[in-house]
Amino acid sequence: MFSLVKSYSIFNRNISLLILRHTCFVAIRPFSNSNTFYNKKLEEQNKIVRKDVISPALNAFAARMRLNFSDPKILLQAVTHKSFTDTNLPSNKRFKELGKCAIQLYITEYFHIKYPLLHTNYLKDVVNIYSRDGTLSTFGHEIGLNYVVRWNESTDLYTSSTATNDEDQLGPTDENESPVLYESRKTTVKIGHVVARAVQAIVGALYLVKGPNSAQKFVQDHLLSRDLNVQQQYDVKEPKRHLSALMKRLGQEPPVSRLLYEAGRLTKEPIFVIGIYSGTKKLAEGFGSSLKMAEFRAAKNALLNHYFKEIKDFTLPSTIDIYQKQMSYIPTKVCDTPATV
Repeated sequence: MFSLVKSYSIFNRNISLLILRHTCFVAIRPFSNSNTFYNKKLEEQNKIVRKDVISPALNAFAARMRLNFSDPKILLQAVTHKSFTDTNLPSNKRFKELGKCAIQLYITEYFHIKYPLLHTNYLKDVVNIYSRDGTLSTFGHEIGLNYVVRWNESTDLYTSSTATNDEDQLGPTDENESPVLYESRKTTVKIGHVVARAVQAIVGALYLVKGPNSAQKFVQDHLLSRDLNVQQQYDVKEPKRHLSALMKRLGQEPPVSRLLYEAGRLTKEPIFVIGIYSGTKKLAEGFGSSLKMAEFRAAKNALLNHYFKEIKDFTLPSTIDIYQKQMSYIPTKVCDTPATV
């Protein structure tokens, strides 16, 4: 009897140990595995968040430029160049394409109304002054955009066929070449190019998210407000000949040069002042160290005075609503064409 009780107690003790071991194994092992899995997931999420975090510099830039997007990631995407790969956001290429067209639209509209007599050849040159990469890059550096853009300075191979269709490729192209890969031709992304693209992307984001009025206001406040010399783009080799053709086209008398002032004709540094007249109307004046130079400048100034005749007070078509445009809007005369010489 005593032996049976002893055997039963030993059996119960072994069963208790087995149950305890199994319980510890079941309780501890799953906890260990789930903890590791959780840590891995947490690390991956933190890595994703760190990729596209809104930096304090970008927040300050947005506040300074009053770019109050409802979603801050929109501005982050607008300053993300396609060379930047450590991100889950798309690049700013789509914003850039839309912004480029919007900038050219608003600048063309503005100068088309401001200089109604400027013919289309030079209107295109004026638009190019305000919308080219150099102007946009300078503006972007002035507002500190170069400190918040996300990009990588990389050198990539490219094909001649894709390079002709993608303005982001900076290498040379040849229309007669087959679309093969050239190892000797490479394109390097530069900060000025990236900043110019970011300016276009910001305008595109404003147009798409906040509407055309916001994009137009940005262009007017920051680009059209810049004092650039647009008359320097007017380059003519024979101004008097062009002026004669213009006077004939306008039905006025041919231009005549008249000496108005002179000083030191027999010295080493003479000064002559020539006036250009059409009948009794003086069109312009010009000075120079010779009669020929003074006449050249007077004729060119007469052309500038005509083509760059400026309207001070005007209304842009894009700022008028549809109902008002139908009721009271009077369109401006279409830009003139150059006189045939």
